Amino acid sequence: MARRNVALLLMVGLWSLSLLLGNKGGVEAAAPKAAAPPGGAVKEPADKSLPKVQAELAASQKALGEARQALTKSQAELAAARQAVTQTQAKLVQASKTEQVLRKELETEKTRHKEAAKAKAELAASQKALSEAKQGLTKSQTDLAASRKALSDATVAREALRKELETEKTRHKEAAKAELTASQKALTQTQAKLAQASKTEQALRKEVEAAKAWHQEADRARAELASSRKALAEAKEALAGSQADLATIRKALDETKQALAKRQARPAEAGGGIPVQGTEAGRVIPAQGVEADKRPAIVLVTLPADATLTFDGSPTTSRGSRRVFTSPAVSPGRRYYYTVQAEVVRGGRPLQVRRRISVRAGQVTEVTLLFPDTVGNGQ
Repeated sequence: MARRNVALLLMVGLWSLSLLLGNKGGVEAAAPKAAAPPGGAVKEPADKSLPKVQAELAASQKALGEARQALTKSQAELAAARQAVTQTQAKLVQASKTEQVLRKELETEKTRHKEAAKAKAELAASQKALSEAKQGLTKSQTDLAASRKALSDATVAREALRKELETEKTRHKEAAKAELTASQKALTQTQAKLAQASKTEQALRKEVEAAKAWHQEADRARAELASSRKALAEAKEALAGSQADLATIRKALDETKQALAKRQARPAEAGGGIPVQGTEAGRVIPAQGVEADKRPAIVLVTLPADATLTFDGSPTTSRGSRRVFTSPAVSPGRRYYYTVQAEVVRGGRPLQVRRRISVRAGQVTEVTLLFPDTVGNGQ
């Protein structure tokens, strides 16, 4: 605004000066044109407008002086303004630098806050994982204690079974010695049967020991507990099967003694029984009088508990996964043959397994009949 005022004053002063100079030139130019009076010297007329022009010139010079003063003042103000602008720019530059520094500090602080938040989250996750691990460890310890208890129960049951079997063996030997003194050879064969039963018991013990070792090496969580329960159930089932086998053998021994006493062939069936007749090399052998050295053969069949069983087409009535049968008394040193067939129903359709087995007098023949869909299920 000051520069504009100065410019206006300069324009006004210049305009006034141009007017003044223009009027003076017009007067000087018009003066020579005046006619000289005849016959005498020309007297210059007095310029009446000169004082006015001088006054205007003085006014113009005064205005010009004022304009110069205003111009000087404006230049000083302009220099001060330029200095203020320079200082302001310097302050702005400093403020910009300060702003950049603050922005960097703010970014650093934000990064620090993010890292702190991330560290807090990781700490919370670690604490949660530690808590879950502690809970899992407590649960695993509980499951391990239960599994150990189940294994202890299985061991106690196995010991009870062993003691019972030992007691039964002792009782059976004493009874055999008391009742079969007249037939030492038959007693020897009976002891062989008991030895075979003992081998079966040992095999069952080995299976229990293997299951126990497997349980000790397996996972100590829920799988170990489930496996221990399964092993306990198998041990109980084996105990029941061994007891049934022992009862069957005792019954077979009693029937053998009766057969030896009466000297005639009488089929004895333990747990279902075998048909009255067998086949030797493909031909039928009818039941006849028993010779002095004839003894029955024993067949131990392992199959699914719900399966039906036939010998040479004749059905049996026993049930269970282990079944014991005796044949009529037959001559030693020869092989006799039976065709055994088991049948189960799976998925609404019957499945059959058939095998041809050979037996000998006074010997135990073990037969295992498995089906395709029961092999993997342990039946």
